[in-house]
Amino acid sequence: MEKKEKIAIKIRSMKKYVDFLRAYQSVTEERLEEDYELKSAIERNFHLVIESALDIGEIIISAYAVCSACNSNHREGRIFFI
Repeated sequence: MEKKEKIAIKIRSMKKYVDFLRAYQSVTEERLEEDYELKSAIERNFHLVIESALDIGEIIISAYAVCSACNSNHREGRIFFI
């Protein structure tokens, strides 16, 4: 699978997690303290968003890794839409 495709999959997943979080953005701290399952679901979705962002960063870094043997940059094909 190409790096661009991996990133696109991660972004789609992130959108799903963020949409879940948006649906609960008005939940109060008191309700979270009372509802363990809701609190856990919200925490898990935050975790998944952060993990996806880190995965995307790792993919980008690996695509532009510095070759220590020759001290120059090598690109594994062209990624990008940024």
